[in-house]
Amino acid sequence: MSFRYSYPLDNLLRTASSISVTLANALADYGAENLSIGDPSQPFKADAGTARVIWGWDAPVLPEFVALLNSNLDVAARWQGSNDIDFDGSPGPDIDVAFGVPVYNAQTGFFTSPWLDMSAYTARSYWSLLVTANTLDVIVGEVWAGAETREFARHLLLESAEYRLEGREVRHYTGYDVDLGYDVTTEREVLAGVFQLETTAELAAMKAWAQAMRRAVRKCVVVPDVDVDDAWHVRLTEAEFVVRPAVPGAAALAPVQSSVTLGFRQTSRGMPWVDPDA
Repeated sequence: MSFRYSYPLDNLLRTASSISVTLANALADYGAENLSIGDPSQPFKADAGTARVIWGWDAPVLPEFVALLNSNLDVAARWQGSNDIDFDGSPGPDIDVAFGVPVYNAQTGFFTSPWLDMSAYTARSYWSLLVTANTLDVIVGEVWAGAETREFARHLLLESAEYRLEGREVRHYTGYDVDLGYDVTTEREVLAGVFQLETTAELAAMKAWAQAMRRAVRKCVVVPDVDVDDAWHVRLTEAEFVVRPAVPGAAALAPVQSSVTLGFRQTSRGMPWVDPDA
């Protein structure tokens, strides 16, 4: 499996010169501007199950890596491109690609975050997210429209990867020794594992990425396994670089390898948009 990643400032939506909502109204304090502030817990909310958000630029752009993060969608949203802002008129968008349908994760209380590889397409002046006939009024936490395709082909080694859920709770013991527990945060997914890199160029690219992330300060979007339709909005939790020399006497056969341990923690997504007990 390849590992897809992005830089904290890759999201082209931050540079859009215009943003508008059609087919529905945004709720107060939950406007479409929230879709690119880097905080999936502060979402865009519409007053209907059908809504369109349109971003415009002064010159055509191509978001190559697009992710739909932390939504309540039970339908396939569409990512559309055009050089005309009238997406719902004639002839309509000339680029129209469907996301996968988000899948509810009972362990976390959230839906998966589908993503698209748009690198084969060409730039447009307007890009739009369209949701049609969602069961609930539309909620989307973040849209990531990455400017470049960035991947490490030498994948995260599954046999070395550690996956867990992480949350916080308060415990209270009464005078009768009754143990009362209260969740104070929702659970977040945490992943740590080892990459094996065989070239100095790969090592330099990973070091540059870790530096751009400022370790745990900045946030970006990653896809731990490109064969799985689920993107993560994360901070780094650890980054350890260990360079191992080639096997003695076999330099022609064994290139220098770099063993890199990386850890990720999903950023807070707030409370789940759907109550699993409802």
